[in-house]
Amino acid sequence: MLRIKLLIIIAIGLIALSACNAGTQNAPILEETTTLAVPSVQITSPTSEGAGEVVVPSQPEATSPGDSGTAIPQTEAETQTPTPSLELITQVAKGLDTPWEIAFLPEGGILATERSGILALIDKEGKQLTISGVRETGEGGLLGLALHPDFANNQWLYIYLTTNDTGSLTNRVERYTYNADHTVSDRIVILEGIKGSSNHDGGRIRFGPDGLLYITTGDAGSPQLAQDPQALEGKILRLTDEGAVPEGNPWGNPVYSIGHRTPQGLAWDSQGR
Repeated sequence: MLRIKLLIIIAIGLIALSACNAGTQNAPILEETTTLAVPSVQITSPTSEGAGEVVVPSQPEATSPGDSGTAIPQTEAETQTPTPSLELITQVAKGLDTPWEIAFLPEGGILATERSGILALIDKEGKQLTISGVRETGEGGLLGLALHPDFANNQWLYIYLTTNDTGSLTNRVERYTYNADHTVSDRIVILEGIKGSSNHDGGRIRFGPDGLLYITTGDAGSPQLAQDPQALEGKILRLTDEGAVPEGNPWGNPVYSIGHRTPQGLAWDSQGR
């Protein structure tokens, strides 16, 4: 009777092993795997209680392919964590309400946009100017700021803002003349009608090495707009300083690059790309 029980246990094991082999013949092969040694199973002779004892040796640690199992010591450079060295030189401003963009004035001082609609002059006097028409909502509000490349002579500054003065959220780019007493005048709308939203408004503006104005816009929560070259949303736009479409724009409109979610940065490399 004991022999029959033992033979049944062995037969079940062989059937299970056969089933496992059959089920893994078509399994996908991974390029990188972790190897785990499978221990052997020993079945001892029947005991007086009438059952065999199954003994499973302890599991070895998992090793990577080709690993001999010996830990490789790390070098001193790998074990040391660099300690950042930061030192506060000067605090130039405090108490700003969601600052979004800064621009350095040629004569000194810093202009900063606050998303609530404030254009702040960061200097000893700390003047503030409210830009009219700004609607702060979510990621929208008074966002991008750029000085004209010839700002020292024409005093032109450009801002990107969110508004709802048409009954729905939109974004636009405006140009002002910046006066010495920290006021602005001569407002001109460079571009308007960019769909706005509580999220994905883009908002970075900057003059490139070619002297043209680049504007990032978000998809306003509608990804399909970013793929439409005739829509202004989800794009990088390129215009002249007067708001005209320059030669070389691929679709003959303000659109320069399509397929963006909500770009909020602009930079060029040493070759002007």
